[in-house]
Amino acid sequence: MILRRRRSARRRRAEKARLTRFSCTILFSDFLDPIAKTRAHVEALAAEGTAGHLVQILDPAEETLPYEGRTEFLSPSGGERWIADRVQSLRGQYKERFEAHRAELEELAKRLGWSFLVHHTDRLASEPLLTLIMRFEGGHGHYRWQDQPSVLKFASDAST
Repeated sequence: MILRRRRSARRRRAEKARLTRFSCTILFSDFLDPIAKTRAHVEALAAEGTAGHLVQILDPAEETLPYEGRTEFLSPSGGERWIADRVQSLRGQYKERFEAHRAELEELAKRLGWSFLVHHTDRLASEPLLTLIMRFEGGHGHYRWQDQPSVLKFASDAST
């Protein structure tokens, strides 16, 4: 009996959250996974009828590869490591692949009618949030955002 309860609790946790049609999804990630994996995930959300926004969060070094000389790279889990003897010799190819990856992300968002935004970790975290709020408020002409009351209420607005 106890085992059944535990198993059913695990199944409930593993169940996929269902989004209702006309929901809005905001995904924050570095989106550095293989593009096929990201595409499958985002397309599955879009197929449920949700609108969406992709916010790519990156350290500026992830875009520019500013290192020189012998450099050790570790996987996020720490399980893998890779050493480049002259990392600067890889910079051109790295930037090319990085830009191609980002272009695919932008194309995916555009094709699905989603927005795409890049945020760098050396900037304030409030910047992408304010940008998203402005997009919600302006709605880019999307019918779901027209004639809607303001999402934000400021203290100065309380008296009106």
